[in-house]
Amino acid sequence: QQRERTMLRLAILSLAAVCSVQAFSVAPALRTHSAAPIRLHRAGLPLRSAKLPVARRMPHLMTAVADSETSSDTPIPEVPPIKYLTVEEAKAIDEELMSDDQGFPLVTLMELAGQSVAESIYDMYPPDRLDGYKVLVICGPGNNGGDGLVAARHLHHMGYFVEVVYPQRNNKEPFVGLCRQLNALDVRVNMGMPGTANNYAVIVDAIFGFSFQPPVKAPFDFVLKQMRDPSMFGTVPIVSVDVPSGWDVERGPPTETEMRIEPDLLVSLTAPKTFARKYTGMHYLGGRFVPPRLGYKYKLNLPKYEGKDQFLTLPAPPPMTPEEEAEEEERLAAAAAAKAEAESAAAQKEDVPQELASPLSSFEQVAFGGGAAAAAPAAVLADPDPQTQAAIEDATQKALRVIGEKRAGWDGEVRQIVAARLSPLAWTSEYPPDKTTIAKVCFLCAKTLADRGFDNLDVLSEGRAIAEGAFEQGGEIESGRILRALAALYGKGGQPAMETTILEEVERVIKERGLPEDLIPPPPRPSYSMADKWTLNLQGPEDLAPIFEVVVRPSQKAALLMKAYLGQNDMPAEAASTLELYVGEEPKSWRTGLVDLEAEIGASGLLDGRTLMVRRKEEAAEEKGAEEAA
Repeated sequence: QQRERTMLRLAILSLAAVCSVQAFSVAPALRTHSAAPIRLHRAGLPLRSAKLPVARRMPHLMTAVADSETSSDTPIPEVPPIKYLTVEEAKAIDEELMSDDQGFPLVTLMELAGQSVAESIYDMYPPDRLDGYKVLVICGPGNNGGDGLVAARHLHHMGYFVEVVYPQRNNKEPFVGLCRQLNALDVRVNMGMPGTANNYAVIVDAIFGFSFQPPVKAPFDFVLKQMRDPSMFGTVPIVSVDVPSGWDVERGPPTETEMRIEPDLLVSLTAPKTFARKYTGMHYLGGRFVPPRLGYKYKLNLPKYEGKDQFLTLPAPPPMTPEEEAEEEERLAAAAAAKAEAESAAAQKEDVPQELASPLSSFEQVAFGGGAAAAAPAAVLADPDPQTQAAIEDATQKALRVIGEKRAGWDGEVRQIVAARLSPLAWTSEYPPDKTTIAKVCFLCAKTLADRGFDNLDVLSEGRAIAEGAFEQGGEIESGRILRALAALYGKGGQPAMETTILEEVERVIKERGLPEDLIPPPPRPSYSMADKWTLNLQGPEDLAPIFEVVVRPSQKAALLMKAYLGQNDMPAEAASTLELYVGEEPKSWRTGLVDLEAEIGASGLLDGRTLMVRRKEEAAEEKGAEEAA
């Protein structure tokens, strides 16, 4: 009875299959959907043959379709080419996808994009062909980096050995959550590039997306140079997410060859961008999530995805006609002119002096070197987190203990402490001095490894990335000195080019921020309120008034002292142009240079109880000439 019931089910299924084939063979819509999967369900489960292409599953069906197509006199309409998006169009589509009408939050778009990237890599570089070598995913601080973090997680679940380099962390959601997911899977998330490319088979470039504006800044200029350098990662295949990092989204590759990467595979998201017309490598399209109405609105002409795939292969773009090239150049020139005009208007707006909020803030700007063109206020540091600082102290003490004991395998234990404990603390802490402390520990570990003959490039790279973040973004001057020390270790390790690059970056930040060359911070300036006051002595030439005392408050300037001196001597106000104030005896706390009375008299207690001299300007000029002659 069981056999009879089984045979009956098989007969019914066979009859249903024959009926389905006959129905499909006469359906006119089959021409446009011949690549779609056909599933014959039994108890709700698809047959195994449904995984095969239609031509392999039902060859007689495809023959019937081909015969009907060749015998028809109706021409098949030409499929319009896929659209290549400009920057403005790509931004508009993203904004519309994340709007309330479409309902795609940012984390959902990242999830869909990252999954399509991972599946594209699986199709191009399946894990069984990598022979155990790793995939290195390099992520930037923006949404493109978030796509890379998602792709790294999916690649891990697909069987790849994955490492992530995340030099400039984004401490907002969903980026923090994506990093936690990788940590839970024991996927290493480092701040610096690995010391060697020997263990990696594929690099995923998820640094910059279509919002990138040149030039490339630190630390990613160093990363791109390493990806380009044949002695480092230049021979490893590169998979770029949406846009090859450093490329202009509309014009194509950069002119600087040292940072020009040439990806072996490009995975465009949503739709290819304008630059892809000049890309000649393998090209996939990912992002099977664009609603049809949105695609119709922007005339994307997206091809059909097959089966359950989240990606498809794009053919080479058709060559542009001379008319299209001229139109494209005209559009780019107009966009560049509009951008320059907007930047000029923004610069003019910044030059307009703003009215200060209070007299005290006005005094502070003038007293501390400002006036109408005062420098921008210093960044306010985040408060230190006691738990984070306790964790840093614990990891530091463990690293020092391992270094001191030097037991068997101590070098691996030190690397583990740096990668698994100190580095995550560095990028989660928002207090720049914490990063400086961790960078200092990394320097000590790298130096000890080098002194004992071990490779230290991975620890050096971590320390460099952390110190750069603290120095350039956090304003930590001590991190600049640590960078110089790390550069010296690179030089001793036989990498003079790296040493030069780091030193050049330090000098650039010093010039941009007006820091002292020796990176030794000046003594802290005291702050005073309007209630503070101190006494000064004014002493003029022998033929004028003798010494007398004046009381100075923080809001007063040197001009008020001169006015008091003239009043004491019954001299007209015009006489102020012939006299000047100077310090006869410099206080020891002034390090170098002349005393700026306008800045010091009302802003520092260093003159309290001191004597200021009044002299004629012509006498001062004579003394200066005599000194120069001598």
